[in-house]
Amino acid sequence: MTRLLAGFVWDGTCGGIDAYLVAFARLAASEGVRVDFLTNEYAPGFAAKLEEMGHRLYEIATLHDRRSQRSTIEALNRKNDYDAAYFNVSTALMLPVVQAAHRAGIARVVVHAHAAGNDQASPLRRAVFDAGNALFRPALRRAASLMVACSSDAGRWLFGNKALSEGRVHVVPNPVDTRSCAFDPAVRERMRERLDVKDRYVVGSVTAMKAIKNPLFMVEAFARFRDACENAVLVVAGDGELADEVRRHAELTLPAGSWRLLGKREDVPALLQAFDCFMLTSLKEGLSIATIEAQSAGLPCLVSTGVPKEASAAPPLVRRLPLSAGPQAWAGELGRLWQTRRDYPSTRQGWVQNVEAAGYSADSPLAVLRMIESLVRESI
Repeated sequence: MTRLLAGFVWDGTCGGIDAYLVAFARLAASEGVRVDFLTNEYAPGFAAKLEEMGHRLYEIATLHDRRSQRSTIEALNRKNDYDAAYFNVSTALMLPVVQAAHRAGIARVVVHAHAAGNDQASPLRRAVFDAGNALFRPALRRAASLMVACSSDAGRWLFGNKALSEGRVHVVPNPVDTRSCAFDPAVRERMRERLDVKDRYVVGSVTAMKAIKNPLFMVEAFARFRDACENAVLVVAGDGELADEVRRHAELTLPAGSWRLLGKREDVPALLQAFDCFMLTSLKEGLSIATIEAQSAGLPCLVSTGVPKEASAAPPLVRRLPLSAGPQAWAGELGRLWQTRRDYPSTRQGWVQNVEAAGYSADSPLAVLRMIESLVRESI
């Protein structure tokens, strides 16, 4: 039985890496592969779910205590003799944990890129983290037995353009449950009633309230669009450290009743049915599963050029616009989407096939698992 050490996960619900690793855990279990997951904060409920699949969850120190990190990995490898380590990260600053795995005796270390930039709110901190990523990148490339990325932009950010252009980085899309997002008129009607937007034009988004997601810009663009479409309402699902600031900005900028900040939601596929268009104003995205899910639901999408081109799974639905164009230009594009809608929402039917034809499915982590197993066999 192949046995892996994998990180880093939180509670299985915190963002893209968590969602990916939960999908990876399910597929690994179905293939008879045992995975021990690393977390910086032990969540008993999530640990129980992993144990039901035959996996384990172990707490490990953060990068602020590298000696403790190294000791934990060494102890786990002495106990379990891993065939490979598999680290899912957003920055090359995670190099020490990759090196710790090698020093612990794990010969094969796979590194998987899930971001195309850092999410620091302060411009100064963002610049420092960008510089650190560039500084650690060459050593990370050397330490990785296999380099994987969720998009070309993510691969370029973590491993560099040369490694990507030479084909040394394997680009594997994150899993997308396209069929759960397929347009359903009955669900649309029910959700619009619950949200009290039955007769409104709904501009929707699913995004974390973090600096890299640029939510304040979204509010500004919507405010200008609403000058032309007073019936419009902004509905956003997501949480994060900027949630309170975004709420205050919406209160100051938008009329009461013209916006809904829903916080973290577990019913995103159903929420997508209620939307009339989808907007994402991120500075950078590793891939943007939310954008792909929106296309599966047949939604016209207005997204920033910080969203990788690979996320345009159904190109007729997607308009990419640079943030440098400014909120007024974004408002204009929202206006065009609003004015040109025809035969709606019947035109939202059937887009799942287009998205799946672009290579997106719930089983994409299986390709990574196959690569890891091949790497293990080649090293025996």
